[in-house]
Amino acid sequence: MRQLTLIAGRLKSIRAMARPIILWPISKLFSFSEEEIAIMEAQNINLGISHMSRVYINFALGKAYEDKGLFEKSFEHYERGNPYKKAQSRYKS
Repeated sequence: MRQLTLIAGRLKSIRAMARPIILWPISKLFSFSEEEIAIMEAQNINLGISHMSRVYINFALGKAYEDKGLFEKSFEHYERGNPYKKAQSRYKS
């Protein structure tokens, strides 16, 4: 249990914010602080981030705002992330 707590603390650190691929999975386990949300928002407007980073950041922001009860902002980020995710998917309806 102690090891799990240490791992969780490490994943939630701001250093982990530099890796967008982990943002979406940890958003299901933790609530982000205002500072972490601001960092993700800043990353999201960076035109140089990868396609999949944009997916992960928008989904993580959607979950972060959902946890705070800001449902309109949450939906906006899910809505922004979905076209990027769809473009990456091989699924055709």
